Amino acid sequence: MSCRRDHCADCGEPLVHLYNRKMGESSSGLGHVIHHQGPTQITLGDIDLYACRFYNGGEMLRLLEHKQLHQKMDLMQDRVLRLLDTTIRYAAEHNLFGLQLGSGVYEMRGSIGQRSDNGAVDFLSVQTVTTLDGQVVLTMLPESQAERDRLWDWLCAGQPWTPHQRARENR
Repeated sequence: MSCRRDHCADCGEPLVHLYNRKMGESSSGLGHVIHHQGPTQITLGDIDLYACRFYNGGEMLRLLEHKQLHQKMDLMQDRVLRLLDTTIRYAAEHNLFGLQLGSGVYEMRGSIGQRSDNGAVDFLSVQTVTTLDGQVVLTMLPESQAERDRLWDWLCAGQPWTPHQRARENR
């Protein structure tokens, strides 16, 4: 499928795919400029999400790369994420920067998109979080609030947390 390049009717900014980004698309203006104008000898990418929980015992830093069910990890993306994972885990193992064990890079896989009932962006299928070596950390069924809470607990390193207002209203 070939998608046409489109722009926002209100402000004129280019639109990018939210769930299945195409080659040459970046959610970052900086990424877009460097990809289209910068050197070809470097690999570029972004990380979908970082979650850092600061608490009395230190910091838990988790980088999450999300993939839809049909997406594969690109060779260079995998190589760079493994480099970051090794660096973060080394720092945690050696008590550097206050990082705690469990800090690292993780892959989260499952369908994310617009819900048919209300159009909200949400988890549409089971989400599985793994280490980059494929070890399952947790599996979450999207229809279960208890399982969503397990994901939030994991992201918060088991420390107390408060849901956002919208989430409280939907409980």
